Amino acid sequence: RPRQSSRFRQRIMHKYKYYMERFNRKACVGCGRCLRSCPVNMNMVEILSRIAEGKVQS
Repeated sequence: RPRQSSRFRQRIMHKYKYYMERFNRKACVGCGRCLRSCPVNMNMVEILSRIAEGKVQS
């Protein structure tokens, strides 16, 4: 994927959408490690909430 936004979208969609559709289970276990270890302090909970509300452009 040439654009950074496309790569980020793929990571999010794989973990929280495609995996669920394919295996009928979540890929996220809710440990919060991504929140603690993100080098740019991205809040995945907030991002996923915005995606669910349709407030994020693809």
